Amino acid sequence: MILRRADVSRKSGPWSEADLDAFDGDREVGCIYRLDDRPDSPWFWGISFQLTNHKSYGHAPTFDGAKAEFKAEYLTWEAQEPTQSPP
Repeated sequence: MILRRADVSRKSGPWSEADLDAFDGDREVGCIYRLDDRPDSPWFWGISFQLTNHKSYGHAPTFDGAKAEFKAEYLTWEAQEPTQSPP
């Protein structure tokens, strides 16, 4: 899992340093960002609905907590995905 600042992966929009996109290889799989500029503001994490076909998000009081929750949810989803057989 790789995190990239949104201003690097998304060229449009005013992104802060606390807006991050999550990638699994070249595939964008979700995002993590701070809800506002306050130092005690919680972090939002979300896995792409287009990927999972269900709501998969949450909030954490710290950046490390958001990363851990995102990773746990993503790995749970990934383990449940049926493997695709080659064409």
